[in-house]
Amino acid sequence: MIIPSFAQFRQMFAPAHVWTAAGGVTAAFSAATKRITPSVAPGFVALGFAAGQRLRVTLSTSNDGWYTIAAVDATYVETVEPLVNEAASATASLMAQACDTDGYPTWPVGNVRLPASGFGDTGSTLMGIPRPWTGTTAAIYVTCNMGADDAVLGVDDYDWYLSQRTDDPARQLLTVTEDLSTWPLSTLSGSIVITPNSVAVSDIGYSWAFPGLLPREYLAPIFTRCHLYVMRRLDGAIQWVDLLQAQIATS
Repeated sequence: MIIPSFAQFRQMFAPAHVWTAAGGVTAAFSAATKRITPSVAPGFVALGFAAGQRLRVTLSTSNDGWYTIAAVDATYVETVEPLVNEAASATASLMAQACDTDGYPTWPVGNVRLPASGFGDTGSTLMGIPRPWTGTTAAIYVTCNMGADDAVLGVDDYDWYLSQRTDDPARQLLTVTEDLSTWPLSTLSGSIVITPNSVAVSDIGYSWAFPGLLPREYLAPIFTRCHLYVMRRLDGAIQWVDLLQAQIATS
């Protein structure tokens, strides 16, 4: 998945504790006690739910939204914000995350891998980032798994986010897409394509018509504050790279 915004990036990359009503289990919502109580104790504490975390409720009838957890035990979650009475919601799903004072989910420092260390798989590290970028190619192809297919969909998938000067797609200089070179024969969420778009042309006069190395006057405005992140869903492991530093290191 290509993640489009900073808020979604922080939410997706931060560890989450999830409980979903399944197998006939229902969840009741009480306005009087501000408690969400499943019909079968799910062990919220053991799942990692804790007071102070932000709680997202989905698939309920009347209580979908974000809440702050006031208290939690094995049988219920109590919220700071009010709830609407709801006798039972067979499909309710609860996701809890620790958040910083700015409201964004806490950045998972322990999941970030050292540069060039990969995800622990043999040969697995970010590959394809030019050092520096030349003006002779129309796109950057980056892979975190040596271009391999996703072996098991939903397990071996990867999520990507490219921070740019703005989250507004209409003002971004770079476009990120999944590598669909062999689609639909295979799924390649571990590989992406980064391409300068029409905004790069209109805003800074960018052109591919350079015979050698891309001049620094184009590198800086294109790649300043551009950080590429990728997370492996299997275990939440994260790799990232400062694209500007990657360009100027050897330019």
